[in-house]
Amino acid sequence: MFSKLLLIALFAISGIFAADIKWYDYGTGVAEVKAKKKPAIIDFYTDWCHWCKVMDEKTFNEAKVKDKLIKKFVAMRINPEKSTETITFEGKSYKPMDFAQALGVQGFPALAFMDSKGKLITLIPGYIPPETFIQILGYIETECYAKGMSFEDWQKKAGKCKN
Repeated sequence: MFSKLLLIALFAISGIFAADIKWYDYGTGVAEVKAKKKPAIIDFYTDWCHWCKVMDEKTFNEAKVKDKLIKKFVAMRINPEKSTETITFEGKSYKPMDFAQALGVQGFPALAFMDSKGKLITLIPGYIPPETFIQILGYIETECYAKGMSFEDWQKKAGKCKN
């Protein structure tokens, strides 16, 4: 009996630690955003980008970041240099590099954030450490940007939108 309980507990624990972020291409990700009514991130990266690899290793692998992305967001990835997907955004069709440029991407990594309707919220260039990234996710999740509150004010109010 004890060995069966131990085996069940080990499977449950391994399931918790085995969870990984599911990265979607843009088209599939936008469909998920609309179906699940969740905000999204779009990770613009390249294979040669050192800071993209650091972002993968340190930020996206940090337990709190990973948990929040899995539970509260739709995660998309676009490699503008390799992707062949046609991206439709706000009624226009783009090649991946053209889409990145249309959003203002000037280097890699760059992260775009979308609301639960697929509307662009903001684009943040460069590497973001996990302790900052988890706060940005909280700010996006609480939708304080829609109420005109800056990220800095949100931080000062300990993650609350209200005055």
